[in-house]
Amino acid sequence: MKFSELIDMCIECVKTFNPVINTIDSHADDFLSSMKDPYEKVFVKQIFYGCIRYQDFLKVFTTVFFKRNPVGTNRNDIVMYQVFAYLSFFRLEELAIEDYRKLILSQDSVKMHTFLQFLFNADEIRDHVRELWMELYDFSYIDEKIIGGIEKNLPNVGDILRIVERKATGKVTTNLSASGISQSNMSDSQSMGTTQGGRQSAMSGTGIG
Repeated sequence: MKFSELIDMCIECVKTFNPVINTIDSHADDFLSSMKDPYEKVFVKQIFYGCIRYQDFLKVFTTVFFKRNPVGTNRNDIVMYQVFAYLSFFRLEELAIEDYRKLILSQDSVKMHTFLQFLFNADEIRDHVRELWMELYDFSYIDEKIIGGIEKNLPNVGDILRIVERKATGKVTTNLSASGISQSNMSDSQSMGTTQGGRQSAMSGTGIG
């Protein structure tokens, strides 16, 4: 399955969940029943569970994100942004950075550029999202795990931010040290790991919730 298709499956799984009709487990089992690859099934299931578990956290983030970025964003993409926000805030340290790069590059570059520039801007998050998150979580969790995680992971995603900016705008202004611009022509035509080992790298360590 292509990376773009895998993300589409995650989005559809979240979108079609109706707690009035199904439990989280029964919806996941029903939705994933047609998927063959065990690692892809695990990935989609974990993203679904994570987006449901942290739905209030993610809703706060996307609400502020759309408010701060009215140009170049579409509220119809809210679940897509929530999927990537969950990956970025809660799973980035466990997900192989190469797989994260491929997932990002499988999407529209303009949308991802706007998203990444906001999410990995710790000052923006502190100024506009932190206080709202603190209504849901302890301040130390937000400061250390969430915002601290952004700052910690920024060097690891610097190349990705520059690649996406180049694809979206034709130039690079992001002030990060990076060497991966030459990779900007990578296509998302690569499937989710051409070997079993490649598939496992995307899934290892990503226990549900």
